[in-house]
Amino acid sequence: MSIWSLVYTSVTCRKMTDDDLKQILQSSRRKNQNNLITGMLLYMDPFFIQALEGEISNLEHAISIIKQDARHEKVTIIYKQPVSERIFPNWSMGFNKFEQAHLGQIEGLSDFLQRPTAELLAGSPNRVLELLNLFRKEILF
Repeated sequence: MSIWSLVYTSVTCRKMTDDDLKQILQSSRRKNQNNLITGMLLYMDPFFIQALEGEISNLEHAISIIKQDARHEKVTIIYKQPVSERIFPNWSMGFNKFEQAHLGQIEGLSDFLQRPTAELLAGSPNRVLELLNLFRKEILF
């Protein structure tokens, strides 16, 4: 069995409340556990950045469902490749919410996150993975 990593970004269609985010996480965790998918979701209004890990067929199925979700648009895959091991092996879906006010607290990433766009993120997949790794240390829900 080969493990793949897929990272995508999207833009929310409306402001997400904590209840909205909890609902997304509950549903994602259940589905991901059933499909042996692990990962991390970062929300930075109005962006989602999500890393998914698992068998390629499961990831492709998951992303097809994600693309149909009316809560966000402009789903852009920025990273998709096989990996030697999972970065998030114990999480059906880790989560963190990032506020713009936190920018000054992250050395080296401030310029990257000042005005994030899918195009900018797509051009920096290693920095996106670095960002997800940084935020995996603190889980909100």
